[in-house]
Amino acid sequence: MPASSPRLYDRDKIRIETRGMQSEETDRARRTERPSLASVCNNTKQILASTSGEILLESHLTVHDSPIEPRLQKLQPPPPETKPAHRDATRNEPTTTRATAMEAAMESKMEIKRAQTTAGRRALLARAPKMVEKAGKTCLMLHGAASSQTLKDLLTDLAKIKGQEAHKMTRKNEGVRPFEGGGETSLEFFAKKADAGAFALATHQKKRPNCLTLGRFFEYHLFDCVELLTRNYKGMRSFGNVSKDAVAGSKPCLVFQGEDFETHDGLKLAKNVLCDIFRGRVVDRINLKGIDRAIVCTAMANPGGEPVVMFRQYVIKYKKSGTRLPRVELAEMGPSFDFTVGRHREAPPDVKREAYQKARVAKKQKNTREDIIDGKVGRLYIEKQEGLESLGAAKMKGMKRERRTAAAERADAKQAAANDAPPPENPGGRAASTRKRTRS
Repeated sequence: MPASSPRLYDRDKIRIETRGMQSEETDRARRTERPSLASVCNNTKQILASTSGEILLESHLTVHDSPIEPRLQKLQPPPPETKPAHRDATRNEPTTTRATAMEAAMESKMEIKRAQTTAGRRALLARAPKMVEKAGKTCLMLHGAASSQTLKDLLTDLAKIKGQEAHKMTRKNEGVRPFEGGGETSLEFFAKKADAGAFALATHQKKRPNCLTLGRFFEYHLFDCVELLTRNYKGMRSFGNVSKDAVAGSKPCLVFQGEDFETHDGLKLAKNVLCDIFRGRVVDRINLKGIDRAIVCTAMANPGGEPVVMFRQYVIKYKKSGTRLPRVELAEMGPSFDFTVGRHREAPPDVKREAYQKARVAKKQKNTREDIIDGKVGRLYIEKQEGLESLGAAKMKGMKRERRTAAAERADAKQAAANDAPPPENPGGRAASTRKRTRS
């Protein structure tokens, strides 16, 4: 090994020891030196983000007596303006002026939005309540927290039956439970968004498999609902092209067979809800050709259990019969399923009384019309009355003056006519005078 190698080793050792001493001195200097402005600013930002930032900032500034302190005082935010809490006139509890975040969010949702365009005004006018509701109810169709393929196909077929009066949702909704307290909040929100008056909720559980819940809304609040526990489902596809003769969304003929629809509480509610959902638009008259399908619900007695209802839909075909009336034939088109009634929820009596009120439509009065300026204008027909001329009614002085003026004018006209007339010719004047002398 060369002789210079120990020297190199010693030199390297000296370098290592020197670096170690420098690192120790650097650490000692870092401990004793004052914090930099950037580090202090970062600490200040963190302190300001805390709830008691002002107090911590003051305690932090008192530790370091340095020229940096005036700069940090400029970074301190001004104290927030605190308004004094005022007391409510009705309560003795003080109320703050600033609402919480939740209340502000609820207020923003409950704002009344006004239409800015003509199309928006028409849409709001169509949603406004009317004296007589003639349009069919829009049915909201959605799934619960868990669903099955049978219910998905069933909701699809029911949406086809309703046509444009159906608003179908495909995603799952975990918070929708109409029979539990608070579980109807999301359902009412969706109903208001879709402007729906009825709903069909599909849920699948171990206790209630393939459950279809039908219900109605009143003023976008849950009115009543009933569970239909379905089974033996057959879709419209399984019947082929039989449904091609029926028009989607047309007005069907509803038939309910069985005395259980009049005696069973659940079936009475189910009948009412089914009629309200599938009846369509309210009309005064309908063409016979317009009825192209029939929905038949047959209630069959089930000893020892709930009655079973068979839901069937048929297409109506009109055949030639050689007479004025056609021959009617029915062909099943689906959907076809059986159901039993599960839980049902009736509407409260006061809400039902308000919802079932009928508008009092006044009868049209004859010989009346509405005028923009005069308002309601009527026309009266009075028979001619006799004997009014002979009544000695009081005559005013002005009327006497008018009569005197009219009489004077008539006299003047008569005198002028007499003056302008030529003297009458008397061819027998001599004989007349002779007769006069003879008499004398």
